[in-house]
Amino acid sequence: MQADEVGFLELLDGKVQYHVPKWQRRYSWGEAEIRRLAADLKSIAAAANSDRAHYGGSLITFCPPGQPPGVLTTQRVVDGQQRLTTVSLLLACIADQMDDGDQYGEWTREEIRDRLRNRKEKASEKRRKLRLQDGDEQEFERVLRGEPQGKGAVTSAWRLVRELVGHYGADTLMAGLERFRVVSLGVGENDDPQQIFESLNATGKPLTEGEKVKNWLLMGFPDAKQQELYKRYWLKIEDALHAQHDSGPVDLFLRDLMRWRTGTITAIDQTYEVFRRWAIEEGWDDQDRRPDLFRELAHLAHLYGVLTGTAGSHPDDAIQSSLRHLRAMGLHTHRPFTLRLLHELSPADGDPISTVGQTARMFGAVGTWITRLWLTGRTAGLNTAFARLAARGPVDREAYLDDWMKRIRKLRRQDAGVPDDEDLVRGIHTREMWFGKQARLAVLCALMEDEDAEGAPSRAALWTERVMPYLLTDAWRETLGPDAEETHLAWRYRLANLALVGGANDAPGEHQSFETKKEWYRRSPVSLTRRLAAEPVWDEATLLRRSQELAARAVRVWPWEQGPMEADKSP
Repeated sequence: MQADEVGFLELLDGKVQYHVPKWQRRYSWGEAEIRRLAADLKSIAAAANSDRAHYGGSLITFCPPGQPPGVLTTQRVVDGQQRLTTVSLLLACIADQMDDGDQYGEWTREEIRDRLRNRKEKASEKRRKLRLQDGDEQEFERVLRGEPQGKGAVTSAWRLVRELVGHYGADTLMAGLERFRVVSLGVGENDDPQQIFESLNATGKPLTEGEKVKNWLLMGFPDAKQQELYKRYWLKIEDALHAQHDSGPVDLFLRDLMRWRTGTITAIDQTYEVFRRWAIEEGWDDQDRRPDLFRELAHLAHLYGVLTGTAGSHPDDAIQSSLRHLRAMGLHTHRPFTLRLLHELSPADGDPISTVGQTARMFGAVGTWITRLWLTGRTAGLNTAFARLAARGPVDREAYLDDWMKRIRKLRRQDAGVPDDEDLVRGIHTREMWFGKQARLAVLCALMEDEDAEGAPSRAALWTERVMPYLLTDAWRETLGPDAEETHLAWRYRLANLALVGGANDAPGEHQSFETKKEWYRRSPVSLTRRLAAEPVWDEATLLRRSQELAARAVRVWPWEQGPMEADKSP
């Protein structure tokens, strides 16, 4: 096999025709692959280093023996037909939308069409520089004639490509294509092209997103430099995230980092593609700058490990207390934003934007925000809210808290805005909290600590249990009275019906009668639970009274009027 580095548009230059063999699969790229290619081209066009080439995979072909010189050269496509077909559709769409006088760089409409046709060939089947399989071939031929029609994958791809040309701009995509290169490999006479194709497409364990990022970062360096960067930075990333034997934490870190940097909801399986495009646009693909990116990632991974707890505790008690509560809630959507907050306090280079006191108050605000949303059942929009908030422009360091809180208050009109006191009280009174076991425990533990403070038992020894059980027993029907079924249905999942149990006192078991449970509650190390033993009966009036008590306590523990204002200069 002979390998050459070549510009993608050069593949379509000269007298050549690429023919997809019958043993190949038909064109099969869907929306995700086509959008990814267009986004790559946009990123390549916007890359800071305009002289740097960017690679888009490989094209493997073989030329059947016996073709005389000076005639049309036929190349059978072993691997790369999906990308070759999609780029051809892209060129066709760009040419179709151009007028006679239009020009993108050095490219006119006719020059673009010359990349798709062998104009001097008399036989119609030789005029196209790409020939697909039956079915695909007819649709592709109609696209080149400007008469696209059909229900197959090629026509569907053409419709999407036309949309993307309008979205990104033909000039941008052509600029990306000019710098888009591939490794072209020619198969020799003694090679078996079908065996090569099957080997390339053999199933195996795919690389994780973090492994792809690591490979991209190290690629192109000499072995000694790769070893140095790997030991100096990547091992620190794995250590900070406890990812020596499981790459999942690295994938999550990179996903949340990209949500911060791009403001978009990066899916876990798209992290590498988003990272690569972001890095290219920011100029990090320059090999001279790559070690700086490695160092920045290692620093941010340590901060992320502080968020998750794998890199130890934060040295400030107030920040660590907020982090403990956020982790206990089991809601991690805040991490793109809180990672930025830690970065603004402790950047890898330069001066901090915030003080420890300001950052502590912001973490307290995030904890209040998330808790109020959970108690009111409005956590659905948090992924988007935190990603967009994290990606917003520089904050005013002279009015750090005020600036951030103004941005958060703008979310009030949306579901992800911070619920006010009225919404919070209503949520505690009416919301059925049958899911979120971890968050239920975190909420009640925080309410416990507000009262018991230093004397509070360890959270690790506690859990939540219903006072009124999931299924009514005869004893409970007698306790609840004539409206037992209605009261049970209305209150069994609400916060007021939950008690903190465990510790040295163990737990009574939720099926027990209220009279039996009161003996256990009376010995509880949690004052919030001990008070339940003073109730003469557990009925709707008692539940309503306890709901009001918990709501009043929640308003005090998680206060929110305007949030922490800069006017308060306390450390």
